[in-house]
Amino acid sequence: MTPVAGWEAIMQAEDPARPRRLARRERTASDAVGAHERRIDRDVASDRLLLKRSEAASALGMSLDHFERYCQPHLRIVRSGRLRLVPRAELTAWIQANAEYAHA
Repeated sequence: MTPVAGWEAIMQAEDPARPRRLARRERTASDAVGAHERRIDRDVASDRLLLKRSEAASALGMSLDHFERYCQPHLRIVRSGRLRLVPRAELTAWIQANAEYAHA
């Protein structure tokens, strides 16, 4: 039997399915943690007075891009370092100012 050299020896020695299974298991575990963290963030966001721009956009039911383009220019924001936080009262005022009756 002749010895196999280089990467062929490594490929024969390792089970190619094992790294895939480990990666899938790790990805599933991290996704579960991420979902839990998002659930906690959503619960905390419902109690906070200031929201991140992404949370404000989500609260209004729009994308962040749409929020930044059409809503944010009309809102007063709170700057804290690099954070731009939107007061809940500003969102409510924006809704009141932009609400109109649907014409049938």
